[in-house]
Amino acid sequence: MSMISFSQEATRTQMLDEFVTQLGAQFAIKDLGPLNYFLGIQVQKYKDGIFLSQSKYITDLLHNTNMADCKPVSTPMSIKPTTSVVGAALYPDVTHYRQIVGTLQYITLTRPDIAFAVNVNTCRLQLMPIS
Repeated sequence: MSMISFSQEATRTQMLDEFVTQLGAQFAIKDLGPLNYFLGIQVQKYKDGIFLSQSKYITDLLHNTNMADCKPVSTPMSIKPTTSVVGAALYPDVTHYRQIVGTLQYITLTRPDIAFAVNVNTCRLQLMPIS
């Protein structure tokens, strides 16, 4: 691919059109319009910048795990964990549990405030998940 160069007077639209044209010459591409939702991340454009959110992704997770009606808490993790693996019933579907864990870890990309709670509580139970 050749180096893309633009004159000082080129507008942003012209630059974008030229860039897309040159990409199209090298790759099979399709313009899908303005970015709104990609890989579980919602993109909202504002005058000052953009806002990234995973609220739809999180809502879908809550519905898929039958937790949409649960009460919210102010902290993502209790100070004294009450979960004990001794005598606890194993989670019936280990694959489903691991999908939930992966989804939670992906959510931490935009929610670093819950990263510690997600990783401490899920990773220690990864081999033997309990209900």
